[in-house]
Amino acid sequence: MWLRPKINFRVRRSDTNITKVSIPGGISTGITQSFSYLEWEAATAINLDMEKWDNGGYHKSFKAKVIAFYNIRKAVEGYTNYIVSKKKK
Repeated sequence: MWLRPKINFRVRRSDTNITKVSIPGGISTGITQSFSYLEWEAATAINLDMEKWDNGGYHKSFKAKVIAFYNIRKAVEGYTNYIVSKKKK
């Protein structure tokens, strides 16, 4: 029986999970967001059908992967921006 390979978004910075790396001197915006907002932000970031997303048209495991990918992508983007701005100084 053929099994689909498991997707593992492994992204590390100096052997630490990128989502656990804090940006030195980072500024807290104080902004909080609901899980529903995070779902929509992740889904719209990759241009998914929002009606389908909201009405169960995507499997839960797919939705979880979309959100995980989005969170990791944002962490990579944030840390990359930090390193670039640090190098410019």
